Amino acid sequence: MNELVAPSQKGLISGAFFFCWGIGYFAGPLLLGWAGGAIGYPVGFTGLAVLNLMQWAAIYLCVDNRGHEWPGGCPERTASE
Repeated sequence: MNELVAPSQKGLISGAFFFCWGIGYFAGPLLLGWAGGAIGYPVGFTGLAVLNLMQWAAIYLCVDNRGHEWPGGCPERTASE
């Protein structure tokens, strides 16, 4: 994300990223433990698997075939690709 913001905003974007990461690192296990107890762990693990597949698909669509990220986000895909 640092490559996409102005130099004066690099500290802000890094701070926001690591703040959200820290919240997820702390609250994620608590919430998933609670949800697993409420709806069942197999359902929870299936839900996480689906979320991981969706993340994989988003990354696959945003990276070209050589493994280089597109500057500025995902490219527009054409029907020929």
